[in-house]
Amino acid sequence: MSLQEMRKERGFTQSELAKLSGVSLKNVQHYESGYRSINLAKLETICLFAEALKCRVTDIIDDEELLKLYKKVR
Repeated sequence: MSLQEMRKERGFTQSELAKLSGVSLKNVQHYESGYRSINLAKLETICLFAEALKCRVTDIIDDEELLKLYKKVR
C-alpha cells in the first residue's frame, strides 16, 4: 500500500501526517507524488512515517528487493 493510501485510510491530511511524523509537508508531498521514492528515503524517515501511521516499516516500503533485504536484516 502506498504512503498516500495509508495516510488516507487513516483519515489524515498531508499536513496532519507531516505534523505527526515530524517530516516536512514538502517531503510528504514529494514522497506521495513520486517525486522522491519512499524506497530511497532514510530509514529514520520511514520509521517516522510508520510510527505516525501506526504500521510496520514494511507496510510503507514498496520495492520487493528492498523488502527482502530488510526482512533478512531483521
